[in-house]
Amino acid sequence: MVRAAMHIVARDQEQPPGMTAAEFDRLRWQRDIAAERLLEAALQTGETIWMLSARIAIAQGTVQKTSLSSEDGKRDPSRKIPKPAVGKLLAAVFMDDQQMIHQQMECIRYHLRGKTVLYVPLSRGGRADRVFAARMRERLLERLVSVLPRRGLVEETIGLVRLAKKLESRRPPGAASVSEFDRVFEAATTALVGRIVASAPVAGPGESKPSSVVTTQRILDGLAILIPKLLETWTTHARQLRLSVLERVREDKSFRIIKEFIERYGAGLFTQHLLTPPSLRSVLRGGVRPFLEHLIEQNASGSDWRNSDSDDEYNKTHPDKLIEAINTGEISLKQATSRLRLVLESVAENHSEYRDWNSTTTQSDRGDYLYVLLEFLRIKAEYERIVWTLRPVSMAHRVLVRSGATEAASAWRQRMEEETEGTANELIERLSALQQKTGVRLASVSDRVQRPFTSMLEQDELESLVEPAVRELLAGQPAGAGSQLETHAEEFLGVATGAGVEVPDWLDHLSATVDRVLEEAETGGLAPDDQRHVMPSSLAEPLYWSRLPWPQLLDAVSKKQGRL
Repeated sequence: MVRAAMHIVARDQEQPPGMTAAEFDRLRWQRDIAAERLLEAALQTGETIWMLSARIAIAQGTVQKTSLSSEDGKRDPSRKIPKPAVGKLLAAVFMDDQQMIHQQMECIRYHLRGKTVLYVPLSRGGRADRVFAARMRERLLERLVSVLPRRGLVEETIGLVRLAKKLESRRPPGAASVSEFDRVFEAATTALVGRIVASAPVAGPGESKPSSVVTTQRILDGLAILIPKLLETWTTHARQLRLSVLERVREDKSFRIIKEFIERYGAGLFTQHLLTPPSLRSVLRGGVRPFLEHLIEQNASGSDWRNSDSDDEYNKTHPDKLIEAINTGEISLKQATSRLRLVLESVAENHSEYRDWNSTTTQSDRGDYLYVLLEFLRIKAEYERIVWTLRPVSMAHRVLVRSGATEAASAWRQRMEEETEGTANELIERLSALQQKTGVRLASVSDRVQRPFTSMLEQDELESLVEPAVRELLAGQPAGAGSQLETHAEEFLGVATGAGVEVPDWLDHLSATVDRVLEEAETGGLAPDDQRHVMPSSLAEPLYWSRLPWPQLLDAVSKKQGRL
């Protein structure tokens, strides 16, 4: 499958004669999708091989169930570990063979040392075999951190997260590389918070079972220690990522250069035809500089290039001012390329907002007013950066609501709202000032920015009510769950997306959750609250939570690990 993906990517690198740029862009898009699907199939096949290897290891008796009261240090540690190591490690996790887990973990760390987990995507010229190898390593780390906390291995999970981040120091040559560390981090955070929830009601030796109030306080105390550590690592990772191209012009001084470029040369350049998705992809993939060079050559040839039938993609743009400025030296070709690329990339990554701008404002008819849209998008980009930084907090809340720890979830949500209220108000004030200054209101931006940072947490709470409501529908218990879901859903009414013609995101997510829960109910029934799976991963779901008393867990979480 990997070879097939390489073969597909290698084909049709040049635009065939007689094919328009839009048609060639569509062909390349279909080619990349086919190659990506082949790679995903190869990854799933690799995971299947891991599981089969684990099953063979269990059948051969290579691993054994470790009794909680037995001493498992008597096995010969010098015994050679048979291959494959991944299968035996998973088998040891399934059987809770603690010593084998530690032995195989050392083997995995050794083989990962010096390897790369970053890759250049296929759409940017990356090789399919290298993409597959890097993603397979990242997939392995993601699966391991999702299951190790269920066996009480908190410190080992933290160590794997640190290893995943350390491996990103090796960058592949070529274009900008892609990181999947966020998947490893999310799996680890979800599992570690789930471990806290599972251990909070566990009594220590000679102690009685803690009350619900004590359990809730334990959860909050554990999160207060864990989440700051995670935030430190996540913030470091987030700084290394560019979430939006507009972050390059976050400062007003930098944006002023782009604004002047648009005001001076935007008329006739930023037309609706150029800013359609096919045209944007065509220009950005083919290169902005070749695009400008082509226009300059057509203008220099003396032919009526605007009415030529040879290339309709270019004929519908008339950037006379920009071409004249480049020819006279008023602006260099390098500067024009850089600034034009930033504008086109900004529109391409925010095209739903551009559609809102194009359909609801009169300024959209003039290309020299496009900077107004970019000013709104800068505020949105800053909002999304904060949301991204707060993801560990959101992940923790999602685990709490899905595990039924409603009191802890409510307290956690309240704490986040208090800590982010000031920042949210500052962004809303900036948005209001911009709306008054320009006389423009973009619903797709304002509806997003004016929502508090706890909005996603409220969405998680709403979705957590679906399963009890379905259980009431089928079995009559718990009573009132359906009414509670309806009441909470009514609070979201009026929260629209964009100009209001699209289905709101919260309704899309709620609908998907309802479909999933109904399907689970039809196929195998719904588990009661005390047996509900915290981890949605198919690999982690069959595993029970090993008994880990609260003092031991708190000690493991509290240890100084430096950065995760």
